[in-house]
Amino acid sequence: MCRTTTHKYVKRLYEQDELYDLAADPLEETNVVDDPAYSDILVSLKERMLRWYMEPATSSLAKQTHVDASRAQTHGSVRPH
Repeated sequence: MCRTTTHKYVKRLYEQDELYDLAADPLEETNVVDDPAYSDILVSLKERMLRWYMEPATSSLAKQTHVDASRAQTHGSVRPH
């Protein structure tokens, strides 16, 4: 789920995704995920969610690259894992 002050997006694996306009529909009664008027908001929230999921992997990769570079300086070279 990804939520802003005005919208809420819920990613579903086996059901239809959900998108709610919290300003117009604070009780989340109308799913607007298929409404073309909300396509830009939907894309934005999907990208935001993807960045959030990818952040730990990117951070972990950066840390590993730093460790490998440190080993190369200390030991002369590093073999791929």
